[in-house]
Amino acid sequence: MLIIPAIDIIDGKCVRLTKGEFSTAKIYSNNPIEVALNFQRQGAKLIHIVDLTGSKNGSLDNFEIIKNVINATECDIQVGGGIRSIEDIDKYLSLGVARVVIGSKAIQSLEFVKNVISKYGASKIVIAIDAKDEKVAIEGWQTKSNINYLEFAIQLKNIGVETILFTDISRDGTLTTPNFDALEKLQKIGLNVIASGGVSTLGSIDKLKSMGLAAAIIGKAIYEGKVD
Repeated sequence: MLIIPAIDIIDGKCVRLTKGEFSTAKIYSNNPIEVALNFQRQGAKLIHIVDLTGSKNGSLDNFEIIKNVINATECDIQVGGGIRSIEDIDKYLSLGVARVVIGSKAIQSLEFVKNVISKYGASKIVIAIDAKDEKVAIEGWQTKSNINYLEFAIQLKNIGVETILFTDISRDGTLTTPNFDALEKLQKIGLNVIASGGVSTLGSIDKLKSMGLAAAIIGKAIYEGKVD
């Protein structure tokens, strides 16, 4: 199982939120490049970068900052936040990112997802399933849809998606535990599942690994020194 450290960016700063609430943003660094290089020094193979401002606004607000981070590190980069079009995907893939993460746009158009998988290949596309009360949330987690997270995962599987990134929003940034029950259900669908939200102890990481998950994203637990 791959351990993926996270860098969430608002206005060029490295931050963490609690339960996706922008009002809870805590700044951990004014220099995302240095944060990425530190992860690289510690052995990270892949870094997860999110343009939080962009995810809320539906635009690539921190593109230049993220571009600088990508150019500064030798790690593979997985990037998301505000990616809503083919042009957005092209901009990031042209920088050499390993994978792009699509969230809101996937809920709005499964046809778009089919098209991008056909164009770029399933290995380049990760679909984010961010759940609040078992419903998928969009637009930087600010809006809850009427779509059940498991039903959505099955739809994605049926159109050729291989990898999903699941976050239980109620656990994100809380330093508690992941939603193992939801992750187990998703795992049975036959997708590569990346766990996110509440991954904060070695015990939780061990359990995720024993479940056979593809990867786990760790954010606040690293910044707060809970895990290294």
